[in-house]
Amino acid sequence: MQQKARLLEVTKLLGQLRTSQRSNNRPIFIPEEGMSDQALWDVDWPALEAAEGAYEKALIDKYARFSVIDFALTKVQNKLRYVSIFPPILPSLRIPLLRVNS
Repeated sequence: MQQKARLLEVTKLLGQLRTSQRSNNRPIFIPEEGMSDQALWDVDWPALEAAEGAYEKALIDKYARFSVIDFALTKVQNKLRYVSIFPPILPSLRIPLLRVNS
């Protein structure tokens, strides 16, 4: 988002520069090849949008993984809380082991 704002700011400054040059009877500034505002809009803008889209998708994927891990961890913590109630009771329940004669 900041890069879009920066590009718009640069385009605005270029327009102000051209207006000032015309008002003061100076030659119009012509940027070097590949650096014109139209070239920036045609080439760099789609690349910027694609990079931002890829970054956003990566963040969404990481958040989805985090949500799955967080859910699993919460589930395990709840089960551990439930199981931690029983250990004092278990040793007093002397359950004999069944032995099978073979």
